[in-house]
Amino acid sequence: GKPKDALVMSGAEAVRAALLVTLATEAALIDVAGLGLEPTAGSLPRIDVAWPLASDWGTKTEAGRELRTMVTLRVAKGQRERLPAMVEATERAGVSLSGAVDSWSVASAVLMRTQIADDRDGVRVARVEHRIRILEN
Repeated sequence: GKPKDALVMSGAEAVRAALLVTLATEAALIDVAGLGLEPTAGSLPRIDVAWPLASDWGTKTEAGRELRTMVTLRVAKGQRERLPAMVEATERAGVSLSGAVDSWSVASAVLMRTQIADDRDGVRVARVEHRIRILEN
């Protein structure tokens, strides 16, 4: 098989790419900075998709990884009414990951937590975390 480091990188990369594609299809996120074009400093509303945290996971017969994805959404004070739809779209995008993702297959995709808080300068921030378990194809 592949070295463990290759498994972690390729699995995390594949899931992050699939999540970005899925997020880009959500109507509530269509004009949000960070999907497609790189956001400029201070552009809001904004989405940031972090590289997943990876740990070893698998079945008795198959190797895999457990990935924790973190998507951060930011809206300005005057855009706060948009945040609930953006959060719902992000939660839906994560749990909809299924089937083949590059050379991996998604075994499960679960919403772990969502947190909303006010940041400096009146910016409202939402963080959405999913647990995605993948197996080698």
